[in-house]
Parts: sequence; structure tokens; C-alpha cells
Amino acid sequence: MRLSPDELQLQASDPSVMASVLSFYLSYLLLLSLSQQLAGGFAWDGSALQFNWHPVLMNKLPWKLLHAGLMLLALIFSIVGLCAVFDFHNKNKTPNLYSLHSWIGIAATALFALQAVLGNSLGVLIVAFGLVVMRILRCFKKKTNEGNTKCLKPKPVPPSHISFPLIHLI
Repeated sequence: MRLSPDELQLQASDPSVMASVLSFYLSYLLLLSLSQQLAGGFAWDGSALQFNWHPVLMNKLPWKLLHAGLMLLALIFSIVGLCAVFDFHNKNKTPNLYSLHSWIGIAATALFALQAVLGNSLGVLIVAFGLVVMRILRCFKKKTNEGNTKCLKPKPVPPSHISFPLIHLI
């Protein structure tokens, strides 16, 4: 899919695209400066400094897989930590979820897990939603015969729903 110059200009001026590109270059410059200062710099003479080029020129997929693995490990450790706290409270007959700290911990772990599930399944949900919308639009577009029961026919709306729609929400 080729973008026209106007579409490309619109896409490049989008604040989220600009923030993404800016964060990429900032991260890249940070990696270069850390490799230069902490790892001794770069070289191409067969010394150990030649290996410092590796993270700078490395493919993105291994980093993404490493990130996913670390996030999964963090989720597992937080769940194990919560189980340890509940077990400790139950053995000492201390009430569970008594403080704001405990509720924030539960909420953070739940939101972290929810983000992982929805973030990794959002593409599937978007495709499923698109297929449902396409099916609905196709059903309304073609004129159905009396014998065709595949598409739902819209029901007539009573006059009270047209004149007082907000009353029916209450």
C-alpha cells in the first residue's frame, strides 16, 4: 500500500507518530552514549570493543521477545508475591485486603495482567469486530427476499422511542 504525499504528511504530523519517532531516536542516542561511556566505546579492529556494535545494530525481534519474557516473568513474580502475602496473612490471622496498599497492589497486578491479555489479543479483536461490521453492512446493502433469513431485518421503531429516547434509558 503506497501512501500519497498528502497522506504521508498527515501521518507524519500526527502527535502520536511524532512521539513514537522521537522516543525511538532518544532511545537510540541513549544506547549509543551508554555504549560509548560505560562500555569503552566502539572499534572495528577485532578487539572486545567491536562487540559494542552488536546492541546498536541488532534486530528488533530479539529485543521484543526479551521484553515479553521479562514482562511475563514480572507478572509471575507479582502473583507469587501476592500469594505469599495472602498465605502469611492467613497463617497469622491478619485480615486480607485491609489497607490501601494491598488494594493498590491487587489493582496494579490485575491491570498489568489485563494489559498483557488485551495487548496481545487486540489485533484479533479488531479483525473480529471488522468482520462483524462488514457482515452487518453487507446484510443492509443487499435487498433481502422474503425467503432469505440470513440477514436480520430491522424491526419497526415504536413512536414513543423516537420522541422520548432518553426516558427509555432510565
